[in-house]
Amino acid sequence: MSTAAELDTGKKPSWLVQYFLDFKVLKDNPMAFWIVQLINLLDSIAYFAMLGVVTLFLTQTIGQDKVTTGYIVTVFTTLITVSLFIAGFVTDAFGIKKSLLLAQGVHLISRVIIAVCGLLTDLPGRGWIVAVALVLSAPGAAMTQTVFQAANKRLSSRKSRSASFNIWYLIMNIGAMLGGLSIDLVRKDLKVSLAWIFVMGAITAGLNVIATTAAVRQTAQVRGDGEDEEVVEEHKKPKGGMGMLKELVRDTAFWRFIVLMVAVLGVRAVFAYMYLLMPQYWVEVIEQTGSAKTDQGLLQAINPILIVGGLILFIPIANRFNVFKMLVTGAAISALSLIIMVLPWQWFGPTMAQGYFAMSVLMLVVLSLGELIWSPKLTEYTAAIAPHGQEGTYLGLSMVPWFAAKLVVSGLSGHMLNRWVPEGRGMEVLCSGEVPFWNTPEAMWTVLAVWAFAGPVVAQLFSGWLTRGADLAPAEPGTPESAKKFRLMSVAFGVVALAGMGWFFNHNVTLTQKNFVSADGKVAGGQIRSEKEAIACGCWQVDHKSVGGKLCKAAQPADVKDKAGEEWHAKCLASWFEGPQKKCQELCKDSKMAERKECHECAELGANSPAAPATANLCVERVTNLE
Repeated sequence: MSTAAELDTGKKPSWLVQYFLDFKVLKDNPMAFWIVQLINLLDSIAYFAMLGVVTLFLTQTIGQDKVTTGYIVTVFTTLITVSLFIAGFVTDAFGIKKSLLLAQGVHLISRVIIAVCGLLTDLPGRGWIVAVALVLSAPGAAMTQTVFQAANKRLSSRKSRSASFNIWYLIMNIGAMLGGLSIDLVRKDLKVSLAWIFVMGAITAGLNVIATTAAVRQTAQVRGDGEDEEVVEEHKKPKGGMGMLKELVRDTAFWRFIVLMVAVLGVRAVFAYMYLLMPQYWVEVIEQTGSAKTDQGLLQAINPILIVGGLILFIPIANRFNVFKMLVTGAAISALSLIIMVLPWQWFGPTMAQGYFAMSVLMLVVLSLGELIWSPKLTEYTAAIAPHGQEGTYLGLSMVPWFAAKLVVSGLSGHMLNRWVPEGRGMEVLCSGEVPFWNTPEAMWTVLAVWAFAGPVVAQLFSGWLTRGADLAPAEPGTPESAKKFRLMSVAFGVVALAGMGWFFNHNVTLTQKNFVSADGKVAGGQIRSEKEAIACGCWQVDHKSVGGKLCKAAQPADVKDKAGEEWHAKCLASWFEGPQKKCQELCKDSKMAERKECHECAELGANSPAAPATANLCVERVTNLE
């Protein structure tokens, strides 16, 4: 609250104090609103954790190939988008409580099925069962979002509505942050199957069903003191679907809107890469070359962590700048994040694994900073350019280009991974140093960065046409003094950031390569900068086709899983490196296994490249560390 001195002098509280004072209007909201936000938190934790591991779960736990995984995720995400078009009608028809129960009930059933399939490794047809359960859960995910929007509006008064939506968005990002961190808890700390992520999701859905049943009672429109019923404007009689469509396509504002939506698709698609491409990419370039599981959950949590903190700091100053300029600037910053993934990893760390990890962190930080700027302005631009009375139509149509882009990106994700980040590509880059650029992961990011950058460039070139007739001026124009302060702070921040990056790059680029002896007793070459990398490359030279790994996986008993499975796999590979020919005969004596090409490769590799005892010891050590 304002102090007496401030009231006497007319001085306003600082923007930060005023920001938090604005939330006092939430006293109008009933207990049901806060129960819905609790459900929002639990649902976000589960949803973003599952989204972060879904590709790894399908490939590593269920055994699907990368292309099939891409297709399954394509159907899943596409059906969510399609369901959004009808979920709103269902929510309106059923009401908030029934819709929440339906959505969370769908989550509960589908997640239980997926978790059971992940834990029971010998269950017949579990791959297809998981695919069907995942796809059928999509309408529940869509309805959950429409219910939250309806509840935020219904369970808040007019004066508390803006604060209510801010609270919802903040809690959703906190849930995304906790969901990302839970991935590391399962993969690195507990070292159990990724199926336990879906067990967690089933538990949260069950708790949400209980909370909805017990506590979500008031669903009538909330009105604050002195607020009457909202007056609904009387509109002309609807012209019908075709009439509305004809009216839209004749309006030049509609085509300006569509052009901008298509232009920014490359930037928006980066968020799809975070669950379609990044998990497999991190496995190949960080985990395989570093012989340890990486903090994938932490990487997935960087974006929501920065969004939560950034929203608090950025919202009060966001209205002081031109909407379109902010949109283009933010989109360009987010596109710049992909350029970081193309730079030499040696600039970022003393080893390949550390370099790629640092690149990923910096990329996600830059991406998030750009998102803070452009994402809210895209919605604001849409509302500003839409003709009066058609704001809802335009906001709905803004999903169509994104729907098409997600469909294409998801469908191609498996092919892109097979082309640029296949199994063993990270080790090949590290150990041989002879992989052509267009066969490296950096080539994939180059193609995607060009697409992302094209959008802001097109938007800037056609800025006059794209902004014609729209009021995009800042809501609160800054004073010359505030503008000067902002410029000075920006310059100071830029100088400090450039100095820090300059020191960081110089420190890593000037590292001299040492002559490490690899597992085969020869001097390691290529990009190797540590003893661990030398050992890893020595093992890779002995078994660069990963024949031993494939055979051990194929011969693993069906009832061995989780920690026991890891121990079995390590022991299998240890005996493989000690004597490839003997292990080959042992694993391939089964008539079914004998027909596999791996057995023939195994025999050839064992005959031509016998492993020396020293090599075997080092490889066993590397296998033990990796597992």
